[in-house]
Amino acid sequence: MAQVLYDFTAEPGNNELSVREGETITITNQNVGGGWIEARNSRGEVGLVPEDYVEVSKPQAFTAGGSVPPLDLSFFDNHAAASNTQGQLQMWCVVDEGVKRH
Repeated sequence: MAQVLYDFTAEPGNNELSVREGETITITNQNVGGGWIEARNSRGEVGLVPEDYVEVSKPQAFTAGGSVPPLDLSFFDNHAAASNTQGQLQMWCVVDEGVKRH
């Protein structure tokens, strides 16, 4: 993502993208070269924009308690209690296909 710093009016036939100051765009190719980047605006239009006309947003660091829900580990509590009913220690392994006993 990038924030547009200045208005830019595209020239017809040059694959340029007109953008307005304050607009948020998505960079689709930052390695075009020659002082240009390729970007997509909120209307889905794609074109070239002068790289000096935008400020690239820095990725935000992950912080605990964000939008990621906490893991539900109660599955392990239920299976651990069931595996010790006869005083035997059993090991459990969780894999993509489900739970397997070792």
